Amino acid sequence: MPSTTLLKKFRPNRMIGFLAGGWGITVMLTGLLVKNYPSMIAARLVLGALDGGLFPAAAFYLSLLYRRYELQSRIGICFAGGKSIQKNGMDILKRKPAGSLAAIFGGLFSAAVVTLDGHRNIAGWRWIFIIEGMLMIAVAIVITAILPTNPATAWFFTDAERECAAWRLGQDTVTQRSLETQETLQEKRDFKPPESSSSVDTEAEEFEWREIWRGVLDIQTWLTGASLFLNLATILSAIYFMPTIIVGLGYSGVQAQLHTAIVYILAVVLTVVVALLGDRLKLRGPFVLGALPLSMLGYIVMIASKSNATRFGGACLLIAGTNASVPPLMAIVANNSKGHYKRASVMAIQSTITSISGIPGTYLYTLDQQPRFIKGHSICLALLVVSWTLIAANVSYCIWENKARREGRRSGNIEKYQALRDAGKTKAPIGDRHPGFIFVL
Repeated sequence: MPSTTLLKKFRPNRMIGFLAGGWGITVMLTGLLVKNYPSMIAARLVLGALDGGLFPAAAFYLSLLYRRYELQSRIGICFAGGKSIQKNGMDILKRKPAGSLAAIFGGLFSAAVVTLDGHRNIAGWRWIFIIEGMLMIAVAIVITAILPTNPATAWFFTDAERECAAWRLGQDTVTQRSLETQETLQEKRDFKPPESSSSVDTEAEEFEWREIWRGVLDIQTWLTGASLFLNLATILSAIYFMPTIIVGLGYSGVQAQLHTAIVYILAVVLTVVVALLGDRLKLRGPFVLGALPLSMLGYIVMIASKSNATRFGGACLLIAGTNASVPPLMAIVANNSKGHYKRASVMAIQSTITSISGIPGTYLYTLDQQPRFIKGHSICLALLVVSWTLIAANVSYCIWENKARREGRRSGNIEKYQALRDAGKTKAPIGDRHPGFIFVL
């Protein structure tokens, strides 16, 4: 949570640059200094703290740059391109197959760097850590130097572009309705930015605990967070054991590497397509409800089929469906939370819940289940059924709440908010409490 709540105070370029730079330094020093198991554990604890804050900070930053129905595609591209399967190329040393866009390129990089084994009396795996850490430090320096706080202060925009960018975000923060009127569309075509459009309303918002608690108590935070937890538990368990599963299907060596890569390339493609369609159609949950059954079908195929070719098709489905569902799940809480610190808290809580999904993920598959891993597949299938149910509940809640707002049954929210303002209990904007704020499904 601190990574998102502190983003405004320290500015995105400094906060994300610090996390990325600290990550790079820790990785580099791991390769240089780690000599035993306790020192490795210490390094991984530091790395975990920095890594835990990096992605939620980046995702929250994206939510400050793009409008409501532009966000999911950006999160999808970020997730699809940057979700690494094996860390730091250690599987290259073990000759295990790699997957995902990041891991495929990482595997090629590691294969090249490991040839430095013994150079200057440094082991090949240490060179991987050292060079990866140095590259990340360089990226962190660039981030700190060029990343804008928001579009209104972007150095690479002209004055007119800054005004227009700030105005666009401003239009998305007043009352976000499901359909724009023709008058609004005409207003956009005849755009003349007002003098006050150079700042977004969230820039003036001050930190207060009441907004954090609004995020903690939001039912959507927990429905989507729990669903993400279950999704990522299945994703990470598959990530850990997919090389073993592929080998169990009868492939080995280069064939195993190729087939694992195919699985994750298909997942990347579907993830980006779903993210783009979600923004175009202005939908989130329904895409999750459509993607997860693909994964369920994949697990059923893996359990029931005895044909290696058919089971490989099942592996493609189970990875693609779960990966494609992650960006919509992350975008839901960002889209349905208005107010800087409310949104910061819900996105941080969601990320915190999902960060621990790797713990059960490591225990779902065990080597005694090979070659078919029926027990692990069955558990993952059950988890996805529960995940699907939670998202169905979230979509139903949004439909119910939107109906109440359209019928005027939430008009009292304005009086309740004004009473808090008059009593001096809050200075935050009304945000998603406004009866005109319509939730994204």
